[in-house]
Amino acid sequence: VPLINEALSAEMPIVLKVLEDTLMPPLVATLKNKTNEYLMNFPIYPDFNLTSVDYWDEGF
Repeated sequence: VPLINEALSAEMPIVLKVLEDTLMPPLVATLKNKTNEYLMNFPIYPDFNLTSVDYWDEGF
């Protein structure tokens, strides 16, 4: 068992690095694209300001 643990501790960082380099960029790119698509379809209210008194005075 100690030999297995030693082998895993030596190889695991390499395996994780490969996974990080190959899986994360496409996942992050997909997330960014989907977010941009969503914001194009449903833009954030342009003049929204939570601290603006005028915003609350409009009755919204």
